[in-house]
Amino acid sequence: SLIERSKDADIVVVSNIKYPAAVMQECPNLKYICVAFTGYDHVDMAYCREHGITVVVSTPYMDEAMQCDRIALIQDGAFMRIDTPQGIIAAYDRTLWAVSSNDMHRLLHDLRECRGIDTAFSFGESLHVTVGAELAPADLEAFLTGRGHGAVQVEPVEASIEDCFMALMQTHIES
Repeated sequence: SLIERSKDADIVVVSNIKYPAAVMQECPNLKYICVAFTGYDHVDMAYCREHGITVVVSTPYMDEAMQCDRIALIQDGAFMRIDTPQGIIAAYDRTLWAVSSNDMHRLLHDLRECRGIDTAFSFGESLHVTVGAELAPADLEAFLTGRGHGAVQVEPVEASIEDCFMALMQTHIES
């Protein structure tokens, strides 16, 4: 049983199995749970908080990071930043726009050729673009329209954890 396998453990690694308070109550040494799966709703987080059990979620899905108390952004075995999700986002210091057009495949190529664009990455239904201070949204719209794009949209957006990770990766690679 789950209790038998973890009753003497200090650390437990779980995937997509339920790990409820009833099991944790039988594990007096438990200090740390690593969730190696998407999400952590199968672990009784209230019990963990009440009993000082640290829960670490190991996932490539950065949208889950907003649910965590603290996150570590790691690349090549190096910690690039450890902070609260809000702290990581607050430290993002770039101008960020969501850009889309009627030809998303070509859009990425064209954006990477536009003067004033620092980075351009796919992000859902738009591309997230970091820009220098000299480029205005209207200038970018004119550039893309001149390249044959229609339905061009350029909107400022708040950075996500993924945007922060991409910026830190760029800094990490350059250093």
